[in-house]
Amino acid sequence: MTDPNQWSTENRKCAFNSQYFTSGSGGFGGYSGFTDTRLNALSAQRIRELKPTSVLEIGCARGQVLWYLENAGIPCRGLDVSSHAYLTRVTNSVQEWDITQTPWPFKNGQFDVCFSHQVLELIPEKSLRAVLSEIHRVSRRGLHAIEFAGVTPEAAKVQCIRESAAWWNTAIRKAGDTPQGIREFSEFGSGTVQMMWNTGPIKINCGCGYEMFRANWANADISPLTDYAEQNRYIFVPGDVSDYIPVHKDSTTVILASHLIHELEPVAAERFLSECRRALMAGGRLRVSVPDAGKLREMAERQELGAFDDVSMAVATAVTQEEKLDRLLGDTRLSEYTKDSLPAILKKVGFPSVKIANFRESSSTHIQTETYDTLADLSLFVEARKAAL
Repeated sequence: MTDPNQWSTENRKCAFNSQYFTSGSGGFGGYSGFTDTRLNALSAQRIRELKPTSVLEIGCARGQVLWYLENAGIPCRGLDVSSHAYLTRVTNSVQEWDITQTPWPFKNGQFDVCFSHQVLELIPEKSLRAVLSEIHRVSRRGLHAIEFAGVTPEAAKVQCIRESAAWWNTAIRKAGDTPQGIREFSEFGSGTVQMMWNTGPIKINCGCGYEMFRANWANADISPLTDYAEQNRYIFVPGDVSDYIPVHKDSTTVILASHLIHELEPVAAERFLSECRRALMAGGRLRVSVPDAGKLREMAERQELGAFDDVSMAVATAVTQEEKLDRLLGDTRLSEYTKDSLPAILKKVGFPSVKIANFRESSSTHIQTETYDTLADLSLFVEARKAAL
């Protein structure tokens, strides 16, 4: 079915799949690398200017705008139809839900501000009035960025409505009485990204890939990501930090290593963790995440790994549970870790305090408020603290 105005919920789930969010090659348009770009930070800044007491984002994707707002102390919720977006969420405020299915699971006036970004124009015309009515029902005001014209051929494949600002303002006013602001999408892409937290000592994000952080984090990776980092205002340190972290001993407050060490040989992984201990100052914290090999192998035995098909097309196209397991653990992995083995290695290299951590929960304020976790449901998160003086 090619007409997005005729799509069912299942059609929309298929359209907004992992390819849509990662490569744009799924046939329905999409993003070229759906990461935390400056647009998310700019959108959060514009919402914060409204001084909201709570926010609902519809079509929230992975929840990266919500993550910024939550770290500013604003209660948030988000809805998105994509199973991939939910499985790769960066906050537990994301809920998998097709917003064309009304009523939404919220009370009347539950939210101060309803926000959407390139979402309303993707709503089928037959469902638009009901969606706009729900916006008025659950929120007291709103802000919505819509692409009125100039969409790319790829984006046009999922766009249902192409109308002017005047048309949209009329449609929203007819649906209810709460003030809902309409903005041109391009307005949200201009401006200067502000630092949202105090900076302080250098913090290191090892093996960052495109998952980079601001607030004075040094994002390090062997991949050539300098242009991406400059464009989106990140500090980037090119190079392989798995063997040596280029900082003085006892100089770093926190280190993050997300989905990195399973791509190293066991000896190299142990050497890297020792290097983290060297770089951390007394009392400094290290957070490590890896695919949870114990959990995933147990799920494979129960034939349950299909729950992760929407993580990526590689997992979805795997035929057997063994193939799915192999891809979830990482095609390039050189080691595996469980909730028993990873803490044991951290203690072996000299971290006296090691504990299993929950998704989006950290004993470090820097990690809690300035970074986000990924792959919540298939990952193991462990935090280690260097001995205090």
